[in-house]
Amino acid sequence: FNMNVGTGITFDVAPASTATNPGLLLSGGTGFTNTATAAVTKTGTGLLRVLNTFQAPTLNINQGTWEFGDGTTAAGASTYGGNMNVSIASGATLSYNTPAATIMDSGSTTFTGAGTILKKGTGTVRWNTTAGTFALGAGSLIDVQGGTFIGGSNSNEVWTNNKSSLNVASGATFDGSEANVFVDALTGAGSIKTGWNTSGGSITVG
Repeated sequence: FNMNVGTGITFDVAPASTATNPGLLLSGGTGFTNTATAAVTKTGTGLLRVLNTFQAPTLNINQGTWEFGDGTTAAGASTYGGNMNVSIASGATLSYNTPAATIMDSGSTTFTGAGTILKKGTGTVRWNTTAGTFALGAGSLIDVQGGTFIGGSNSNEVWTNNKSSLNVASGATFDGSEANVFVDALTGAGSIKTGWNTSGGSITVG
């Protein structure tokens, strides 16, 4: 559905009776589009899940979890024009739950805040020809629990001001590819990759 909300919209989501179920599901049709310039905000400790394209200029995840995909159905690209700004508060989570044999291509996105970006599912998330700018604050976390998180593609991801830690669980992969990735700390028993052909790439810890 399409909304033109000049003053912004807040989804206040309580937990579902089953913890793994969403308290609110955005699905079907052509997805969710906020054509105004105001922010979309997530409050409440419940899970909000998106199973289609989501477009908004600003997404503030103040509480709980905002999730793209359910591990079975991939969500569409998350973008607004040239850029979407995503702020994740401490204690809140942005989750990409990508099913097997699926690449979830997100639109140009700038990530800030002290919360967590969580990669779930056995598929892949990347920013491809668009740009991901990772500028998360101290105490934040990128947590790759499953599948592959591509943190650099087409030499356009930006990590210069990132202060998050990075955890890669056993069986999962973080692929920095061409990007010069900066993280505060590195943990986990998963796989770390960097570099692509002759395009360079690096991972700096600390």
